[in-house]
Amino acid sequence: VLRRSRECLPFALKAYAGGNFPEGPGYWIYASDYTAIALDTLSRQFADGAPELFATEGLALQCEYMDLMTGSTGLLFNYSDPFRNPCAQREPAAANCYFGLKFGRPGAFAAEVARMDERHTFGRVAAFALFWSDGSAASASNPVLCRSLGGSNPVAILRTGLGPDDWYVGVKGGRPSSNH
Repeated sequence: VLRRSRECLPFALKAYAGGNFPEGPGYWIYASDYTAIALDTLSRQFADGAPELFATEGLALQCEYMDLMTGSTGLLFNYSDPFRNPCAQREPAAANCYFGLKFGRPGAFAAEVARMDERHTFGRVAAFALFWSDGSAASASNPVLCRSLGGSNPVAILRTGLGPDDWYVGVKGGRPSSNH
């Protein structure tokens, strides 16, 4: 089962191409939490650490994805399934802890814990986040303010800062035939 999972997971990881996720941030949290569990499990089970899985194009950019998709109001730029309700707010994501640890983004764990305290929730796989702590008490520094993310459903994010009074603009491109 582990060998076959290692062989097949790269097909699913192609969804992260270009640093984007074609189905948007709502589905990103769900899919990426389980992706992080699978990556962590496979890297621990094989002596070589399954390095080919982490070389997937766009995967290293995932530790910034949800921050980029969160506007200055705290609401998501949910370009694939737009709706305005409490679910559209940025929720904590255990996957951010894993991607931050794996791809060298100090403070990712602390940022998610702060989000958990603010929202009083951590999601369905919170216990796994404890394994992915980087031991840092500080939030991530040097946030990305502008980025173009490729893939099958490209988006561009432009912002002036991270404060509630800063400007945030998200633009979706691509073809109408892509997911969502």
